[in-house]
Amino acid sequence: MPKVKIDGFEVEVPEGTTILNAARQIGGDIVPPAMCYYSTLKGSGGKCRTHPLDCPICDQAGECHLQDLSYEHGLADTRYEFERRTFEKIDIGPYIKLHMTRCILCYRCVHVANQLTENRVHGVVYRGDHAEISTFIEKAIDNDFSGNVIDVCPVGALTDRTFRFKSRVWFLNPMNAHRDCDKCTGKAVAWMYGGEIYRITARKDRYGEVHDFICNTCRFEKRTLPTGRSKARGK
Repeated sequence: MPKVKIDGFEVEVPEGTTILNAARQIGGDIVPPAMCYYSTLKGSGGKCRTHPLDCPICDQAGECHLQDLSYEHGLADTRYEFERRTFEKIDIGPYIKLHMTRCILCYRCVHVANQLTENRVHGVVYRGDHAEISTFIEKAIDNDFSGNVIDVCPVGALTDRTFRFKSRVWFLNPMNAHRDCDKCTGKAVAWMYGGEIYRITARKDRYGEVHDFICNTCRFEKRTLPTGRSKARGK
């Protein structure tokens, strides 16, 4: 197999392996952040665009790799000289809020919809610097797995309407939880404050990627702890 050396660390990788995945085999600080690549989404990678710096008020604060990167290596002032596009926040389904101003056009939400649903109702419309994520005419994202677009979004562009402004994630205690489900694996994370579940997400690996996508029933409709006991365990 070919050998790759990154920052003095050498590793053997299968032919065709990207530098990113070679770095992930080595691990540690060598691994670069990935905003649009997602190992479980076919066709992802290499599509990101400019992003506004509104970290202090962003809903993704505390769980955004782009924010971490900006804090560690970025400048206080942007070098971007042109006026940024701005959009009104809109609801694109009963559970999802779209803030297109923050979108980096990574296409993750499009890819996850292609893989999990038969009839995708949103995508990238227009072209070039006019491109944006949107639903098709008079459509809303409303299927059993629509909540997964929230988990795969790397920034605060697609957020959980049932969780918005309720708490910052650093105040919550994430606990692995499981529910017997006939639609998905039921493997989830319950974000707890005291004895209350504030939100449910799918489980992510160390690179922030989901391998077992969950249904909306597990995510939005079954947030009550079993009477007298809890199936949630601390991570």
